Amino acid sequence: MLRETLNFRADDVATLMPIDPTVRARVGKYWPCAYCRVGDKTVHMVRLGEIDPRALMKEISEEDFRTYYIHWMELCLRHQLACANAKQTEIYNLRGLSFSQLHMPGLRMLSRVLKIGQDHYCESLHRCVIVHAPRIFAIAWQVVSLVLDERTRQKTLILSGDGIETLEQVLGVERAQCEELLAIRADEGSDDVKEGLAWLSTPGARAPMDAVAVE
Repeated sequence: MLRETLNFRADDVATLMPIDPTVRARVGKYWPCAYCRVGDKTVHMVRLGEIDPRALMKEISEEDFRTYYIHWMELCLRHQLACANAKQTEIYNLRGLSFSQLHMPGLRMLSRVLKIGQDHYCESLHRCVIVHAPRIFAIAWQVVSLVLDERTRQKTLILSGDGIETLEQVLGVERAQCEELLAIRADEGSDDVKEGLAWLSTPGARAPMDAVAVE
């Protein structure tokens, strides 16, 4: 496993990074995610209910999406370093998820690319918390979970509600901070805000919760 990751870093990461700005701009608008900092932890906020697998597959090649995702995971390592190597908490907000998003070819492409995170960045994950999960999520989970190993599945919590109480425990913060975190939108602000570079590039500066928050 270590050998495969070293080869991946020598071949894929060295070749594709830094990311081509045109790929970053083209794929980024279909990726409703944002990095932020909560206290001494780094948080990956994903508004999964706003992802459109059909449009993603139609407009973006799998190669470009794969490149963008590697760029995204390399940012994760940078954020962890800034947070004293604290493992990342991933929050997937499924509010708004509908049957129209259950596009199987698109979901399979997402699964293939997201598997990179498990294969080569697996030790970066502390907890994965899925909130506002509707009943139809069970269909998508059957597809996505096929590429996840048991250890990753054990770190994943799936909740039908807003998960505030769970997030309070996982992140060790007050309810108001959890509510503010869930309100963050990943489709607003500059790329530096979306990718969490705002708090990395300005030491000592404090946005709400030390976060990449909406203005």
